[in-house]
Amino acid sequence: MRPLSAPWCRPLLFASKRQIQNFAMKEGIFWVEDPSNAKSLRGSLREIFPILDSIHGPSVPAISRTAQLLSIDAELLDEYTQEAWNRCHIDGQLRRTSWEREKQGMQFRLLKELFVFHGVPIRYNIIASFVAHHAKIQLPKGGWIDLDEEKIWIVPKE
Repeated sequence: MRPLSAPWCRPLLFASKRQIQNFAMKEGIFWVEDPSNAKSLRGSLREIFPILDSIHGPSVPAISRTAQLLSIDAELLDEYTQEAWNRCHIDGQLRRTSWEREKQGMQFRLLKELFVFHGVPIRYNIIASFVAHHAKIQLPKGGWIDLDEEKIWIVPKE
C-alpha cells in the first residue's frame, strides 16, 4: 500500500493507531471507530502486531520501513517493466524472442501486463506454468495464453 495511489491518499500510513489516537485526543478531535475495519484483512493483521511485538520488539515501525522500501523498489520495477514492455510488446502481443531474453522476474511482470492489457484475471500459477513450460494454457474464465515461434498472445474466450 502506497501513501499516494490514485484515487487514494493515505497520509498517515507511517503512524500507529495509538499515535493517531493520542494526537486526536491532544487536539480535541473526536475519534470514531469504523466497525468494518475489525472485519477487514488489515483489522485482522492489527491483532497480530502485539504478538509480533512480544517476539521481536516493535514490529509496526519495521513493517512500515520495509513497506516504504518496497514501494521505492516497486516504482523502479514499474519503470523497468514499462521499458521492457516497449521492447517486447506489439499489437497486443509479446515478441517471443524479446520476452525470452528478459530475466525470469521480468518475464512474469510482462505476462502480468499482457493479462492486464487484455482484461484477463492474473493468476500466479498460470503465469508460473507458462514461464516454466512455454506451452498453451487455458485461462480460468475461458480463452488461452498461447505462443508460436514469434509471439505470445491471449486468445479470447469464444
